[in-house]
Amino acid sequence: MAKLVTWVAVAFLVWMRELVSAQSEWNTAHATFYGGSDAGGTEGGACGYGDLYSSGYDTNTVAISSALFDRGLACGACYQVKCAGKASECHPDSPSIQVTVTNFCPPNPSLPDNNGGWCNLPLHHFDMSEPAFQRIATYKSAIVPVMYRRYVAQFVPFFGPLTVFFFILETCKWNC
Repeated sequence: MAKLVTWVAVAFLVWMRELVSAQSEWNTAHATFYGGSDAGGTEGGACGYGDLYSSGYDTNTVAISSALFDRGLACGACYQVKCAGKASECHPDSPSIQVTVTNFCPPNPSLPDNNGGWCNLPLHHFDMSEPAFQRIATYKSAIVPVMYRRYVAQFVPFFGPLTVFFFILETCKWNC
């Protein structure tokens, strides 16, 4: 019995290692922001999460374009996003941040893709809360090129005397 438990534990750890390394490749997109400096105007949204603050999302939320939203299947998905623009647009060292999809950025086909139609198909676009946007880019930039990838929560195994525990280092809220 002990050998079976050991084998199952090892198999589980190998599986977890694969899960941790399952980051997707970096892709290109653009990002804008909405709401105020306090993330006002970001409550609710197409995903129906209600009050994002009391739900634990804080201000790391994003509305995404149709090309990424997938008719709502992306709700709760987590992405790493980093600024890929000019030095005058991005913060030094272009830090990446984790954001959770809580809303839909609707297309506006009456506007050109490069002047207000940011969420038109087939564009990949992140309309971030203002606080999240300002963590990667300057306010005056308004729209910046970004790199993004799907983010998978990272787990670190901790072996107790009889049990295996996992501590979450960084995580998104749902649908990781």
